[in-house]
Amino acid sequence: MKTANLMKLILLLGVILFIQNDTQASEFDKNKLFIRLNTPITNNILSELSNYGEIIDKRKENIIVKNLNKDNQRILINWVVLAINKDNLEQIKDLNYVDFISYFTQSEKNSTSLGITGLIYVKLKQNIDISDFEKDFNVEVVDIIGYKKNILKILVNKNLEEPIYSLESRIKQKEYSSWVQVGYLYNSKPQCNNDPLFGNQWGLNNTGQNNGATGVDIKHCAAMTITEGSPNITVAVVDEGVDLTHPDLQANIVGGFDATGNNGNGAPTNNDEVHGTACAGIIAAIKNNIGITGVAPNCKIMSCKMSFKMAQTDEWLADCIDFAWQNGADVINNSWGGSVNNQNMNTAINNALTLGRDGLGCVVVFASGNQGSIWYPANTLPEILVVGGVDRCGIRSGRQLYVNNSCDPWSVGNWKASGRGEELDVAAPGTNIYTTTIQGEGNINNDYRSDFSGTSAAAPHVSGIAALILSINPCLTEGEVKDRIERTAQKVGGYDYTIPIDSPRPNGSWNNKTGYGLVDAYQALMHTDVLFLQRKFESGGIGINYENVGSIRTGSAVTSFVPNGEYWIFPSSDIELKATSKIKLENGTKIFIGANFKAYIDDFNGNCSDWILPRIIPNNHPTDDNIVVKDKSKKSTENITNKIDFSVYPNPFENNFNLTINLNQKENYNLSVFNSSGQLIFSQNGEFAFGEQSLNIPIKESNGLYIIQLRVGDKIITKKLMKYE
Repeated sequence: MKTANLMKLILLLGVILFIQNDTQASEFDKNKLFIRLNTPITNNILSELSNYGEIIDKRKENIIVKNLNKDNQRILINWVVLAINKDNLEQIKDLNYVDFISYFTQSEKNSTSLGITGLIYVKLKQNIDISDFEKDFNVEVVDIIGYKKNILKILVNKNLEEPIYSLESRIKQKEYSSWVQVGYLYNSKPQCNNDPLFGNQWGLNNTGQNNGATGVDIKHCAAMTITEGSPNITVAVVDEGVDLTHPDLQANIVGGFDATGNNGNGAPTNNDEVHGTACAGIIAAIKNNIGITGVAPNCKIMSCKMSFKMAQTDEWLADCIDFAWQNGADVINNSWGGSVNNQNMNTAINNALTLGRDGLGCVVVFASGNQGSIWYPANTLPEILVVGGVDRCGIRSGRQLYVNNSCDPWSVGNWKASGRGEELDVAAPGTNIYTTTIQGEGNINNDYRSDFSGTSAAAPHVSGIAALILSINPCLTEGEVKDRIERTAQKVGGYDYTIPIDSPRPNGSWNNKTGYGLVDAYQALMHTDVLFLQRKFESGGIGINYENVGSIRTGSAVTSFVPNGEYWIFPSSDIELKATSKIKLENGTKIFIGANFKAYIDDFNGNCSDWILPRIIPNNHPTDDNIVVKDKSKKSTENITNKIDFSVYPNPFENNFNLTINLNQKENYNLSVFNSSGQLIFSQNGEFAFGEQSLNIPIKESNGLYIIQLRVGDKIITKKLMKYE
């Protein structure tokens, strides 16, 4: 193959292709896209693509060229699989880092959805001129493979003006073609867990088990790419005890309580007290290659044991809730209800919501009930997170008589249906859930059960998601956690989701059967890391400090639940942004002359009282530019030594900034510029002469916070600078 053609192979990933309408279009799955990139996968790219849907897989691969006179030449392939909620292929196609994009298609043998990768394979009956082949079909051959080295491996190029199946058909008609095969991605949704019963946990990963609807789940696998939970976050299970030695739970158990007085650690006292162990497994069963996995497998479980149907049950329930919030529980799961209004219990719940977590409030989760209407105490305080159930098709859980559901109805018991009503917040998987049970009492391998149903099963899914959210940002209030879960819920079941006129809901469209919809762990986590400042105009002279454990984005960022909007800081405003990972000024951010605007990255010190937003900036707030630079590219930390004086301007800057320094002698210097994540993005060495010296530094990176470190002789100083264009 000619050198020019080989160069084209290396540059091949600079193409864009999309599937046009043709006779194959009816077979396309227009809810899922295969996207090939011309650049390495970065967090910024994943963040932007996630605005169009859920990222369900991502990979990087090498095409290793061995048979075109280029042994071991590597062509890098980066790709992402995106589950989209509307047909926005054209918008994604126009992104400058997208090479190839195609809808998924349906397998001929079953309903499995296959990705079209842009690779084509052609088995030859005879030798052909590769250059002529490329010219005839306007493609590039990237390798010759197979036992007899007679199979062409092709990546379609940017000039292809026909659907890929049409190209396949044209190549088949050539006399030298034995067969032609479009390349497919066969397993686009990774098995994110090796626990043997995980494949049965449809609520975490619904692949259509038992005729369910594929994708009707809480998006657990995608969520696990962000966090598996923190051992610093604890979920209290207020129930009839948890099997503290269960192999799928034991390592996650922390000190518990028995309100009945029979033992001090929260274990069941009878073998029929299986309910609490089932709830605990859904929340935090360990990811350990045995049994099942929990929604938050690295978080902790605190058992607060009471006993149902006893004379002192109401008193014990209140004691358990009090114990939980006073002993470090972050989330309190309550898969029970139905008692009469009780002041002891009301007081305990209110205290947990207001006093728990050092005043941030425990996230208090209650099952909505199984009798059709919302039961007590879920129907009391609006701060309670009330959870209903759906089945594996996204329909409200219940007996077929009450919900008219033939997909997956409750088959036994006297229950009617998942509680519905104006107090309902969200829904979660609540029918035939695989989970843990007291050892020896299960119908699966003795220690597990497959039939846990009702809103008792739904509530722990939500408690687990709340624990994941707090694992990322432990400084959120209980209301902020609740908002993130509600705003990101999936509209399932074909119900009419609207904003009620008589009693408006704060977080979007809603339905009295499923609330805001089926909870989505992945989207909830995606919106936990970022504080969005949008549709906001800062005009006062009082200092406001916006802080977030995570990142801050301002301006017209597009998200699934935050509308577009500009962020303006007017003259005389005093605004400070502080985040732990990144600050990004989007288009639509305007900082007017005369405004006092500061932004900086700081480490989370574990003290949430330092990270509550917004708050008034005190008059004596320090303005010293000296900070500690953490160069993550070198894994080193360098403390400030002797001070020198220099200035950088303008601040904020657009594409470049100026650095000015005045010296009384000639000095060698080293200038380093770091982004907000600590990566070194610019470095320059040189010599300053006597007197005033100036440098002009171009920065081509995106908007955000930058840290400038100047070393002159044995002296070092750093300053903070914002880029906005």
